[in-house]
Amino acid sequence: MHATKQNLAKKFPVASEILRQLGGGKVLVMTGAKAIFGKNNLTLLLGTKCLQIKLNSADLYNIIYVTATPQKANKPIAEMKDIYYENLVETCEQMTGLYFRLLRT
Repeated sequence: MHATKQNLAKKFPVASEILRQLGGGKVLVMTGAKAIFGKNNLTLLLGTKCLQIKLNSADLYNIIYVTATPQKANKPIAEMKDIYYENLVETCEQMTGLYFRLLRT
């Protein structure tokens, strides 16, 4: 069965909303990332690194950026907690050094 946007949004509403707040499919194209949907999180695979964005109990985001190579499995590069959705894109860009949007507003 092929996953459609509607199926993913129903099965993983939190992860789908995080991706939408980051810029939707455009962020995947801009960064070359692959998305992994979880119950309360979204993980972006960025080459040999992973960016995990998780909704916490305060309805804010915890973000962790880790290496994903076998030699350095899950070695944290950066971690931030209690990020408001308004600061999500900017925080992810600062952590990864990648642009998530073309235009700055």
